[in-house]
Amino acid sequence: MLIEDEKHQSLRDGLLQLCVNLHPLDGPMAVIRTDPAPGFKSLVNDVTLAKYRLSVELGRAKTVNKNPVAEKAIQELETGILRQDPLCRAVTPIILSLATARLNTRIRKRGMSAREMLFQRDQFYNRQIPVEDQSLLMQQHDDRNKNHPYSR
Repeated sequence: MLIEDEKHQSLRDGLLQLCVNLHPLDGPMAVIRTDPAPGFKSLVNDVTLAKYRLSVELGRAKTVNKNPVAEKAIQELETGILRQDPLCRAVTPIILSLATARLNTRIRKRGMSAREMLFQRDQFYNRQIPVEDQSLLMQQHDDRNKNHPYSR
C-alpha cells in the first residue's frame, strides 16, 4: 500500500486500512509504534483511531534509530525493490506488492517464512504447520537477549 503524502489524515487512513482487518474492533487497544514524524505526532491521541481500538506510540526519542525493527524491515524492502528493478525511479503499487511478497516468503532464522508464521501453513503445499505463536515469541525474545546481553 502506498500513502500519498505524510499528512496526518493520509497516515491515519493508511493505518486504518492496514490494521482494521488484523485487530478486533471490540478488543483491547492495539498499539502501533511509529517514528516521531510530525504526521504521526498528531495521531498520538487521535479520536478516530481510538474509535477503532488503535493508538499510536512514538519511537524512542533519545535513540537515533527510533524503531530498529521497522528500520531493518524498511532496509530489507528497499534492497528487495532494487534487486527486483535496479533502475527503479518510482515505486508503484505492483513493485511494492511483489517486493513485499518476496520478503514475506523468505525463509528466516526459525526455518519458516513470515507468511508461514502468520498463516501457520506451508507456503508451497498449504499444509498446516504445527506451531504455537507463544513458542515463536519466546524463541525470538531469547534470541534477542542472547544477542544483546548488555542492553537488558
